[in-house]
Order: sequence, then structure tokens, then C-alpha cells
Amino acid sequence: MKQLLLTVLFLLCCLSLPAQQAHLDSLYAELDRSIEHADDYMAVRQQRINGLYQQLKKSSSAARRYQLSMQLFDEYQSFQNDSAIYYLAQSIQLARQMGHQADANMNLALQAYQCSKTGLYAESYDIFREIDVSALTDQGHRAYLIAGQHLYSELAYYSKIPRLKRMYSSKAQYFSNLIFRLLKPQDPACLERLLMHYYNRGQYNEALGVSNRWMRQVRQGTHGYAIATFYRFLIYSAMGNKPQACQWLALSADTDIRLAVTDQGSLWELANRLASDADQLPRAYRYIRYAWRAAQKFNTKVRSSQISPVLSHIDESYQAHVAKVNMRLKISIALSVSLLLAVLLLLVYVNSQRKKLAKARNELDQSNRILTELNQQLSDSNRQLQQLNRQISLNVKKLNESNKMKEEYIGRFLRLCSVFIDKSESLKKRISKRIKNKEYGELQKLLEVKESDWDELYQNFDLAFLNLFPDFVESLNALLRPTDQLSVRENGCLSTPIRIFALIRLGFDDSSKIAEFLHYSVNTIYNYRAKIKNGAVGNRDDFEQKVKAIGMK
Repeated sequence: MKQLLLTVLFLLCCLSLPAQQAHLDSLYAELDRSIEHADDYMAVRQQRINGLYQQLKKSSSAARRYQLSMQLFDEYQSFQNDSAIYYLAQSIQLARQMGHQADANMNLALQAYQCSKTGLYAESYDIFREIDVSALTDQGHRAYLIAGQHLYSELAYYSKIPRLKRMYSSKAQYFSNLIFRLLKPQDPACLERLLMHYYNRGQYNEALGVSNRWMRQVRQGTHGYAIATFYRFLIYSAMGNKPQACQWLALSADTDIRLAVTDQGSLWELANRLASDADQLPRAYRYIRYAWRAAQKFNTKVRSSQISPVLSHIDESYQAHVAKVNMRLKISIALSVSLLLAVLLLLVYVNSQRKKLAKARNELDQSNRILTELNQQLSDSNRQLQQLNRQISLNVKKLNESNKMKEEYIGRFLRLCSVFIDKSESLKKRISKRIKNKEYGELQKLLEVKESDWDELYQNFDLAFLNLFPDFVESLNALLRPTDQLSVRENGCLSTPIRIFALIRLGFDDSSKIAEFLHYSVNTIYNYRAKIKNGAVGNRDDFEQKVKAIGMK
């Protein structure tokens, strides 16, 4: 009976595996569709934000402005970090103006938490110390406990000094104990920390039980659901159940995308897992590229530093995959040419046999007609073969040029990333030294963005672009009338109009994205584009398409 039971269980497992994989594939397909429509989801959130902002501009009541600022914070806190912190600061100022100290202190706790979860630990620590605990309501006290536990947990995790690490861990545990003692057991903050308590101790069944309780409280399609499913992924991953882990991770990532959440970890974690499967590598590459764009939108260094190594690893794997595909294509082309040669030899042999047969039967006239037809067919085949060979050679040449261009551009991009990370590490050390020495005036100077940094970025862009398209300026001027010619600056850098059309050549059609990169308004970019197109030779509507074709021959 025992052997029979084991056999039945084994068969059930074997039957369930294809079903699990099919379900997982459907989740991936749904996630792909969500990414395709991600701009639509972003537009919906941006439309809500614009509506609230317009109401805020028109409102004169302090109470109404406070309410709208808090709503804007809710929209921005998982969408754009600097705006979320800004509107919290506005809410704090309005609450103090109205004499609502409880609201002001609760918002200080929210601001400290927003800073700590995005890597702004020094700011979070200073803000946290400003909170007047005696002026907090129950809701504000909850925010205070969560902010304190998260801040000291992060400080303990990243601290390299044992004495401070122990002190921060002790404070984090203190706030955790207060959360368990003062908040209701079904509170998500309690459930999250209880789940991690079991998870960190390897008690995965107990952690899964807490996750089940948490999942019963959250509604599908909400940000809380995305967070709860991510923690569920952690448990199944630790238990070694890869299908279940990937299933919950895909659900978490899909929910974040549909909600236009840019502060997300699910998608790049899923990309990292899929990268180990050669069949899923193109999908992993799409996922990590979207996750990187989302991190740039959220605009925190800590998210970019987390995604950057994964992006580099997947990009290297993807390039290797592309190289293998190209090699297979070349082999296929070689086989096709060989087959064509074999067909050609066969045609020659058949023609020879027919000629001998014609001579043997003494049907010279008929044989000549047949031979003429065969020769014509052979000539046509030769011409088709030559055209095919020319087309194949052209395609191979374009493919090699495209790969070379991609490799060079990716190399420059990775070098820029490396320089940026080095500068970030250097700045981090200098900031740490200033904080340690309490040189807050010098610290403020360090945090100021230098105009030279932007100049260096644009110079690197100009150099990389002109290396890829050395004749771009001449080709662009060839599309313009003599009176509207463009020229580079005296220092060799591109002018703003040339940079705009350089970005268009690279595939950036959206004026808002160009404006974001060049730090101009969208209207300025639109006016530049319209002005240059008005100077075009021929139809101005075809001008940008001609620009995109520069360097394609």
C-alpha cells in the first residue's frame, strides 16, 4: 500500500507539472501585455495627478490645500520619490500653519519612512528626531513605529561598524516589539514583520501561514496585494518551489505595472530568475529594461544601484544569445547557398542528359528548342541566385554594422554607468565624512548638482553619437535649405537642435522624453522640431523619417 501511495503521488506530481508550467506561461503572457500598455497605465496616474494639481493651484483654503497635498503624496509615494517628499513637506507646513500638530508630526513620520526606504538615511534620521511623540494620534503613532523600525533596520543592515550595527539592531527590535504590542494582530505592519520573523529563522510553514492570513485581507489589484504576493514569493523561493515562487512574483509585478508603480522590485527579480533560462532570455531582457526605466522614473540612487548589476548581467547574456542566433543564421545562409549550388549542378546534369538523348534520337530541332528553354531557365535562375546572394550579403553587412553599433554604444553606456557609480561611491564617502565631522555646511555644498556634470553627460553623448554617425551633421544639413543650415559649436559639441534630431535618429520620438534628457520644457523641444522642419528641403512631413534613415546605407 505504501508503494502504491508513493506511485500515485509521483504520478500526480508528474501530471501537475505541465499544468503549472502552462499557468505560468499564461501569467508571463499577461505580464507581457501589461508592459505593452504600461504607458497607458502611467497616463491614467498622471491624469489623476494633474487633476489634483490643478485643484491645488485654484484652492485658497489651507484645509483643502492640506487635503490635496496629502492626496498628491499618496499618488507620488510609489511613483516619483522627490515629488512625494515635496508634497509631504507642503502638508507639514500647512498643518503647522493651521495649528494641527498631530497631523504635522504624523507627516514627519511618513516623510522619515519615505526617505529611509529610498536610501536617504541621513535625512530620515534627522526628520525622525524632529517628531514630537506626545503630539501623535493612534494613526500617527503607527506611522512613527513603522518609520522607526524601518530606519534602524536599514541602518543596521548597511552599517559596517560593529558597535553601531548592534545599537541600530537593538533599536529596530525595540520598535518591532512596540509594533507587536501596540498594533492589532491583523494590521499589515504586524503581519509583515511576523512573516519576516519566521522567514529569517527558516520557519517557512509558519511564515506561509501568516502569508495566508495576510492574503485574505488584501484585495486583488491593489498595491497591498502586490506587496503581499512579493512576500509570498520569498517564502516559496526559500522552500525551493520555483513554479509557485515565479507565479506569485509574476502576479506582484503585473499588479505593480497596472497600478503604474515605479518603485518595484518584483519585475527585476523575475528578470533575474528568467535570465538563467536561455529560452526565456529575450523576455528577461524586456523585463529588466522596463524595470530600469521605472527605476529612473522613481528617481532614487538606491533602486538604480540594485538594478544595475542585474541589468549588466542580463545584457551580457542577451548579447551572447544574439551572437549565437547570428551564427545560426549564417550557417543557414551557407546551407541555403550549398543547396542552390546543388540544384544548379543538377540542372546542368539534366541538361547534359537531355542533349545526349536528343542526339541519340536524331531530333536535333526539338533538342535545340529544349536546350534554349533550359538555358533561359538557367539564366533566370542565375539572375535570381545573384540577386539572392546580393540581398543576403547586404543583410549580413547591415546585421554586422548594427551589432557593431550596439556593442559600441552599450560599451560606452556601461563605462558611463561605471563612472557614475564611482562618483556616487566617492560622494557617499565624502558625505559620510562630513556627517561624521558634523560639517553640515560642506555637506550642503556636496549635495548641490554641478552644471559641469550635465555638461560632461552631454559631451559624452555627443562623442558617442558622432563616433556612431560621423557624417550625421553633414547628412542633416543636406536635408535643409542653405539658409537653415546647422553647425556644431566651437568646442566640438553638438548644438541643442542637432542633439534633438540626434535623439530622434536613435528612436526617441516623444518630445517629453527628449525634454527630460536635455532639461528643456516640452514646448521648447516642440518649437525646435517645428522650426527645423520648416527649413526642410521638400515635404516637411517626411523630414524626421529621412533623419531616422541617416547612416542606414
